[in-house]
Amino acid sequence: MTDDIHDSGMNALQTSGEELRHSSLNIISKEFESFLGQKKENTRMLTALTDLFDCPDTWSSRTRHSGSAIIIRPWLNLLAATTPDSLASSLPASAVGGGLTSRILFIWADKKKRSVAVPEMTEAEVILKGQLEKDLYQISRMTGDYAMTGDCLKKWIEWYDSFDEDESGERICMDKSFSGWYSRKPTYILKVAMLRAAAESNELLLRWSHVEESLKEIIRVEHVMGNAFTAIGKSDISADVDNVLQIIRAHKWITEKKLMSSIWRDVDANKFENVIDTLLKTGKVRREFKGPKGEVGIWYKSMEVA
Repeated sequence: MTDDIHDSGMNALQTSGEELRHSSLNIISKEFESFLGQKKENTRMLTALTDLFDCPDTWSSRTRHSGSAIIIRPWLNLLAATTPDSLASSLPASAVGGGLTSRILFIWADKKKRSVAVPEMTEAEVILKGQLEKDLYQISRMTGDYAMTGDCLKKWIEWYDSFDEDESGERICMDKSFSGWYSRKPTYILKVAMLRAAAESNELLLRWSHVEESLKEIIRVEHVMGNAFTAIGKSDISADVDNVLQIIRAHKWITEKKLMSSIWRDVDANKFENVIDTLLKTGKVRREFKGPKGEVGIWYKSMEVA
């Protein structure tokens, strides 16, 4: 990765006529854990990604081919896909909270929008693709600093001064793993706002509408981002507890026999008792000895469904 960032270095002509050296790289990883590696051996990778988030003027790291190299203005963008279980296999506890995870926007989805047997682009999508490629090229040629309009600056200062990153404020995701993330929330809002502005115009100007749109999208992320860490924890059954809870929640009522038949490949009888005891103590699940229609047997009912 360091070699690739170093090799991406180029000079960009600024509006002032001066050249600015930068080393920018986009990484797309279909499997995030394949990129990160297992948590027993990926300490250097996690440290590097954490350092690179702040886009330092210079960054030094040992490369595979050239020894230690000085990289000028590294800028790294990473788009990756993963699952809670895979994330747990890649991230040590030290990376959660104030480490790497506080520097990532976790976009959560628990199902596909739709299934497509034979993916094909429509004529309209082909046209749109061409337009997007031209637009992205124009965006890539933009240089300089963004500024806020007077109205935007005034409203941003008001929002920032009222922002409270602690749990006592208007925090949406109460998962303590995101405490560090909340300290960077204003940064994310401004970054997304600049993207919205760039998609709309070549003018390097932020309007309050861009910030409002960004804030709306960030809030959507906040509501569900805690699901990303459901498999990360001190307990070795945390992933199994979450899996069983999801099954019971989906069925509303389920017999013990049917539940066990769904998870027996991953959970043996002893672990099953531990998982169920944990869920019963959370109050999210209740054990019943009659089903919803009076059926005799051992049933589990989700208490999260009205």
